[in-house]
Amino acid sequence: METDVRASSDNVALTFHDPTLARVAGGDPRAIAETPWSRLSTVRVHDRGTIARLDDALASFPDLPFNIDVKAASAIEPTVAAIARTGAGRRVCLTSFDPAVAHEVVSRASSACGHQVMASASRTTVAAFLAASWLGAERLSTRVLARYAALQVPIRYRGLPILTPRFVAAAHRAGCEVHAWTIDDEPAMHALLDMGVDGIVSNRVDRLVKVREARANHRTGPGRE
Repeated sequence: METDVRASSDNVALTFHDPTLARVAGGDPRAIAETPWSRLSTVRVHDRGTIARLDDALASFPDLPFNIDVKAASAIEPTVAAIARTGAGRRVCLTSFDPAVAHEVVSRASSACGHQVMASASRTTVAAFLAASWLGAERLSTRVLARYAALQVPIRYRGLPILTPRFVAAAHRAGCEVHAWTIDDEPAMHALLDMGVDGIVSNRVDRLVKVREARANHRTGPGRE
């Protein structure tokens, strides 16, 4: 499971991507960080459901690993509290687009849980790994990823190809999983799984489930193990 996290004005960690409600709640201009949970809890998202608290999501799926992208510094403490409260420290992988936020949330979560919490590399670390792997400096690329459990990356970034067989193989040699985002079409899902990626972030879970089932059926079909 992958989710973004923001905090309400009263420090409740919420599974929410955007800084405001506008895109998913009919143009509602309220900012997540400026609105208390008591009011956010009644908001209808695309007229289908409500916003979930992070602690509720973690508690509702006690055996499921979570990739958590902390979107702002204000969400660090509520995120750490939710992880510690639900005892989820050994099944979360934390990251942020902001390297300072990523470092802080991993540090605080590890302290609160009493063990090292898994982290996904920030953009600056991914860039350093890319440079080292392109130069063929395998020892350096392994050292760059020493503190991380996963690389969560797009297929391309600003026109530059990121997810290639060479990238995936180098990450695996360094002991890191590779998670691709955000992949919504089935051919791309198949291609990435063929490449060896370990996870796919998608807005179309229905398509991803279909791809997974098709591949499982192919492996277990007549004459196959």
